[in-house]
Amino acid sequence: MSSDRIRSLRVLEKLRLAEVDKARIQVAQSLQVEKNIQLEIAKKEKDITENASFVYDNPAGEASSGIQALEASYREWLPKAKDILEKLQDDLKVAKENTEARRSELIRVNASHEAVKSLIESELQEIKIAQERKQQAEIDDISRTQFLKKRRNIV
Repeated sequence: MSSDRIRSLRVLEKLRLAEVDKARIQVAQSLQVEKNIQLEIAKKEKDITENASFVYDNPAGEASSGIQALEASYREWLPKAKDILEKLQDDLKVAKENTEARRSELIRVNASHEAVKSLIESELQEIKIAQERKQQAEIDDISRTQFLKKRRNIV
C-alpha cells in the first residue's frame, strides 16, 4: 500500500468530513425552521383563544351594538385565522419531512465518512504489517548469514 493511496484517502476523508459538517448545518437549519413554525402556530392558537375570550366574555353592561359589532368582526376574522393556522400546520408537516430528509442525508454522509476512516485504518494496518514482515525478513536474513558464517568456521 503506497503513501500516495493514503494521501488520496486523507483528502477524501476531508471532503467527506466537509459533507458531514454541511449536512449537520442543514439539519440544524431545518430544525430551526420547524421551531419557528411551531412558535407561529402557538401564537396563532393563542390569538384565536384570546380573541374568543375577549369577544364572548365581555361584561353584560356593555352596549349591545358594540358587542354585536365585535362578534361580527370576530366571525369574519376567525375563518381567516383558521386558514392561516391550517397553512402553518401544512408548512410544519413539509418542514418535518424536509428535516427527516436532511437527517437521512446526514446519516448517509456520516456513514460514507466512517467508511473512508475505516479504509484508512485498514491501509495503515496493512502498511504496518508489511513493514514488520520486511523487518523480520531482514532479521532472519542476518541471522541466517551469521549462522552460515559460524558453520563454515566450524567445518
